[in-house]
Amino acid sequence: MDNEIKLLKNNDKKEWTDLEWMNEFYDFLRGECPENIHFGKGHGIKLSPNKAYSIIYYLQEHFPLIPDHIEQCSECKSLYDSNSSGYHADFNEKFYCDSCMPPFIDEKDERIMRKRFERKQKLND
Repeated sequence: MDNEIKLLKNNDKKEWTDLEWMNEFYDFLRGECPENIHFGKGHGIKLSPNKAYSIIYYLQEHFPLIPDHIEQCSECKSLYDSNSSGYHADFNEKFYCDSCMPPFIDEKDERIMRKRFERKQKLND
């Protein structure tokens, strides 16, 4: 898959996937500064996983800088690429990486969708 992130400058000459770039940014927002970046004492950032992802989400939705297929797992808070892994459960609006996907989530989804369909059918009869 092609990377959507196109850097203006890549001093480290890294050939990373979108997910790897986003994980580095996510880690930075949570207080883990990359080796080649140095801030003065007291100038670093240390956000919670939810606040860090809120910034990523804002940049995904409002600027064409960050691809919108990078999601945060609702359970473990890690990032994953929804183009190649993970799952979004419509019935509870949660995102799951492959490691945290609940068992039988597809069956739950199917039952819920079936119930919605049946209710809609009854309303139309």
